[in-house]
Amino acid sequence: MIEKLPDSEPHPGPLPEVARVWLLSWVHSLFLPLLILATQRFVPGRPLLPAAGPYTLLAGVLLVIPSIPVLRRYWQTSQEGGVGGASRFERTMILRRRLMIGVSFADFPALAGVMYYFFTRNTVRSLLLCGATVVLVSLYRPASKRPEAPQSA
Repeated sequence: MIEKLPDSEPHPGPLPEVARVWLLSWVHSLFLPLLILATQRFVPGRPLLPAAGPYTLLAGVLLVIPSIPVLRRYWQTSQEGGVGGASRFERTMILRRRLMIGVSFADFPALAGVMYYFFTRNTVRSLLLCGATVVLVSLYRPASKRPEAPQSA
């Protein structure tokens, strides 16, 4: 559960709730490539529908496109610190909501990659689609403010 934090607290890094949501989403994005590799290793089988493979691959590549404007909007909101005049709690909720929407869009190529794997049993292209998801989710990482190094006089 999210606690309402006082507005007067400065936050040196990303908001903890947003950082936690991003980390869980990033770990989740690693699950589907591992599923493909485990299925390849432990479940013998033939391709289910090889004729649908090219269409699924094309859909997976095209599904990267909708996440780009969502990512740009998330970055813009993150740089602005949320909506001006909003409390810290409201900023956290806005950033978390935008992060969840963006990560949901970023998951689509991996889902298409899993479908492509089961349709064709082609591991490399399936893992490339899953890799696109991992990269997209990595781009949603909250910006951390690093302390400045002390200047020697």
